[in-house]
Amino acid sequence: MSVLRQGSRGNEVRDLQQRLTAKGHDTNGVDGIFGGDTYTAVCAFQRASGLSVDGIVGNDTWSALLSTATPTGPVPATPDTNGWRAALQAQQAGVEWVAQHQQWATDCIPPDTSDAQRTAAEWMIGLIGIQEDLGANKGTALTPGLIQPYIDYWSIAGLDALMWCVLTAWAAYMEGKGGNYLDKQDWKNTDLCPLGNWWGSAYDTYTVAIEKGCWVPIDAIDTLTPARLCGAILVKNNRDGSDAAAASTGNRWPGHGDLYIGVDATAPGKILVVGGNLGNTCKAKLARTGEYLGLVLLQ
Repeated sequence: MSVLRQGSRGNEVRDLQQRLTAKGHDTNGVDGIFGGDTYTAVCAFQRASGLSVDGIVGNDTWSALLSTATPTGPVPATPDTNGWRAALQAQQAGVEWVAQHQQWATDCIPPDTSDAQRTAAEWMIGLIGIQEDLGANKGTALTPGLIQPYIDYWSIAGLDALMWCVLTAWAAYMEGKGGNYLDKQDWKNTDLCPLGNWWGSAYDTYTVAIEKGCWVPIDAIDTLTPARLCGAILVKNNRDGSDAAAASTGNRWPGHGDLYIGVDATAPGKILVVGGNLGNTCKAKLARTGEYLGLVLLQ
């Protein structure tokens, strides 16, 4: 295999992009052009694989990419909140890149963040690998353990529109606060959930957080340190919303939620988040702050 770097083009670059994507590192498309997004994905893969991080795909990086072995490494413990841990681990075992993503995200937690924020971040990182296999916004194979109790709380039959990306982020937030997202009283306790009786969508997070005075517009993110931001719930802007609700918010359509983890030194200008429903799977990814409308801080 050839040595590839920024500026390289051709079928080998296409193969590289496909392999990176399959291992959970998004190249923003497979076009055969080694650009900035591919460079960022290569650096993230190298770091997760314990390789020298230089963004150049040489022998060691190719060997790691071509390996089919499941990476090993420290995996943050996921609290067995209500008995679904075994099912989670079984599902994670079938996803090759889980340990890589967990180690990558764990390494990005700011060292000076608070215990509460670290708890939230590690709880979310522990969910990496959960797959939404029952259809869009219908939960996962772990529904009986992770999502169903929440649905039962609200007595919503079917709940086809459940945004489990946001639910998992809020579950991590609640765990960081010392609460239990399966406890009805905790949702009503505004010290644990500033929204109070939150329902379950990115749109509700956006509108209710503004109403409750705990919304931080994305423009303010540059004034906050990564340690302050760790554990915050980010609400993504789906700008192509065309219905009445989107129009009523000036085409600022809250359509997805992630949990802020930290920054990767190899990817300047980007942040590392963990989100459910990223390609129907909970995973870590690099994102630009401009993708989001704002956030709700944990502390």
